[in-house]
Amino acid sequence: MSKLSIPRPATIGLLVVCLVSLTAAAQVNVTTYHNDISRTGQNTQETRLTPSNVNSITFGPMFVVQVDGQVYAQPLVLSNVNLGSQGTHNVVFIATENDSLYAADANNGTIYWHVSLGTPVPSAELYCTNISPSYGITSTPVIDTTTTPPTLYVAALTSYDGLHYQLHAINVETGAEKFGAPTTINPSDFNPVTQHIRPALLLENGHIIIGSGAYCDNPGWLGLVMSYSTSTLQFEAEFITEPSGNKAGVWMSGNGPAADASGNIYFATGNSAYYLAPNYGDAIVKLAPPATAWPVADYFSPSAGDLMGNTDNDVGSGGVLLIPGTSLLVQAGKEGVIYLVNTTTGDMGKYCGYENCPDDIVQEIDGEDVGVWGSPAYWNDNVYFGSANQTPTADSMKAFSFNANGSGKLSTSPTSVTPEAYAWPTPTPSVSSNGTADGIVWALDYGKGFLRAYNATNLGSEIYDGVLGANYTVKFAVPTIANGMVYAGTANNVTAFGLPPAPTWVWTYLGSETIPACTGEVPNFAILSGSESGVNSSSWSVKVNGSGAPTNYETGVSIMNSNGVVVGGGSFSGNSGTVTSPVPIGTQSIPPTITVSGSFYNTVQKCTVDYSITRYMAPAS
Repeated sequence: MSKLSIPRPATIGLLVVCLVSLTAAAQVNVTTYHNDISRTGQNTQETRLTPSNVNSITFGPMFVVQVDGQVYAQPLVLSNVNLGSQGTHNVVFIATENDSLYAADANNGTIYWHVSLGTPVPSAELYCTNISPSYGITSTPVIDTTTTPPTLYVAALTSYDGLHYQLHAINVETGAEKFGAPTTINPSDFNPVTQHIRPALLLENGHIIIGSGAYCDNPGWLGLVMSYSTSTLQFEAEFITEPSGNKAGVWMSGNGPAADASGNIYFATGNSAYYLAPNYGDAIVKLAPPATAWPVADYFSPSAGDLMGNTDNDVGSGGVLLIPGTSLLVQAGKEGVIYLVNTTTGDMGKYCGYENCPDDIVQEIDGEDVGVWGSPAYWNDNVYFGSANQTPTADSMKAFSFNANGSGKLSTSPTSVTPEAYAWPTPTPSVSSNGTADGIVWALDYGKGFLRAYNATNLGSEIYDGVLGANYTVKFAVPTIANGMVYAGTANNVTAFGLPPAPTWVWTYLGSETIPACTGEVPNFAILSGSESGVNSSSWSVKVNGSGAPTNYETGVSIMNSNGVVVGGGSFSGNSGTVTSPVPIGTQSIPPTITVSGSFYNTVQKCTVDYSITRYMAPAS
């Protein structure tokens, strides 16, 4: 059952005075978890955000969309959505644990529609408070843009008419159901009381792929992967990860199953008592495309799988990533061991047969990461991992190079690390870039409530951190980057960050000062203008004009920031000229006070006069 509210104006906490419409550049859609079905986490068509303009001066919170519950699902973005009488807009879609789905303007946060998909289930009824106070929509939805209008598929746990999961097919333009939805998710081996649909949904060639694990490892769960038809919402097939037992859950800290170009499905599983086929605990599994009998094409399970199961150090806490242009998959779980696996059928490595036997995979890196509860990201032959565990051990986020010198492998140690250590749970990084340029790695710092950004070529360079608020982030949350904006889900809202409208820089000049020691030839210099070609311009200049100094005088001017550091200067002959700073004044705090010291001298005498310049930002006109 779904209930649609009447479209209404947004309840938005604006964090800036004014907003402007974004330019009509090519628009990017984010329709699935971590951007694509390879789960790379990269948006390589981001032309607005760059390492030079993502900083505390020119980038920051733009608006907040208040919602009715926690936002564990990654926000999705769709451009040019026809909303009827409300016009055509870019829309961000937000799902909450209160079984709500919102369609909000991606540029200013106005809520266009809000649909209720049922009544969420109190956490106490499931004997699990990992998510509290209730469970509703946890897994990230997926949008099918090939239908007209596009369709958003979402799995919601509801207590309406009995506790069950329902698969909804939502018209993105109106919030109404399509294709006779919803349908109850009820394969014979699925029990919504013990099995939690945590992984993001996967849309693959007419199939909706759904994974499930446990609530708090409560007894009775069974790892499942299920397939439903996108057009009829009919159940098609299921795969049981451990038919000899009842574990090996599919959860991956919210990451979704991945798929390759041939329609094969990949995912990781959790703890189990069984590690030999047909049981696939603590494994990376490859399934053939969905069919009535859904066969395993291949798999890999580490030789330490039995020990992992006994110590709750499962592989399945980490999501899988298919490296573009290769047959390789990379993954890491709670132990922090990084696995690079050849996905070619017959080459994944399977289970080597006994504890501590050599794993037959492309590469295994141990000791460089302390644990992953999340997913890696890929960009430009780099793979980025979070690192932390519940010991608790905080650790830096790390970058590994891929295929250096044609090796076909990862670097055996990180090529760069973040200066900040992240506490558990580990961040799931996302990347924005303009092709192979202007790469930025984004992450949500769960422990401190920050959105952080780093130069993707060197994680040691943090370029931005913005406060979401203590205790307002939710674990395993993933930022979404699209069209110059970054969206971060929290405990009660989605906060949007971006580039504010171009400011009007207003200059204030304090007058010149006469130096008595120069009696007879008193320089009386005034600052005429200050200018810069952008907030982070490569040059900044001050024009000065004087009277009283003979033409054979040299005038020297130094420009200092509010901390007293000289950031530029120069000299000229006579009474007037322009002095340029090569250092971007825009990188200083607002408002900076800049001192211009003029030294006016000849072979006999020297005079100095100081001017203070205050620059501040006014709203754009």
